[in-house]
Amino acid sequence: MDYSYNEFLEMTFEEMDIKIEAYLQKLKHESQKPVIDAWCIGFMVKLGIGSLFEKEIKYPKLEELLNSEKNEPMTPEAMEAHVIAFAKALGAKEIIIDGG
Repeated sequence: MDYSYNEFLEMTFEEMDIKIEAYLQKLKHESQKPVIDAWCIGFMVKLGIGSLFEKEIKYPKLEELLNSEKNEPMTPEAMEAHVIAFAKALGAKEIIIDGG
């Protein structure tokens, strides 16, 4: 998101720190993406080759891979883990999860 000069001048130090941290996280994610993509390709090749030699290994259909997240609802534990990871990424010092 681009900011005008006036919006930049009106930012507090805390807001600026949050923007800088978010930008650094974005750069880190972008630098790791090619490695993650290469690993995923290698894993799929390994799975494909394994499915040729082992009857127990089933190579997934493309539709299963593309729709896997949509078909499986997120459990409360998984949702809590995502919330905690997101809060930590934003720099939260203390995370309080309400049990209710």
